[in-house]
Amino acid sequence: NPYRDLCSCRLDLTFLAGLEAADAFLRAYERARGRAMPWMFLWDILNAWQSIPWLPVWVEPYHELGRREITLELLRARLDRYIEDALSRTP
Repeated sequence: NPYRDLCSCRLDLTFLAGLEAADAFLRAYERARGRAMPWMFLWDILNAWQSIPWLPVWVEPYHELGRREITLELLRARLDRYIEDALSRTP
């Protein structure tokens, strides 16, 4: 499912670089595809909801990759913004 793949990439980009990077990725994907992904907001919400219990587990792997600035607090803040953005896109 392209929506599932996109929302996974978008959430990873949000955690690594912020929501703007995730939005830029989506826009580039839509341009390459030649049409919008109208249900992306729903997939973003579902993926965000499923990620909540995993946030504490994901901090250490980011540190192992050299991204020591990524903290649990940063992940939570970025996830909150990701969810707020998805909710703002609901029809």
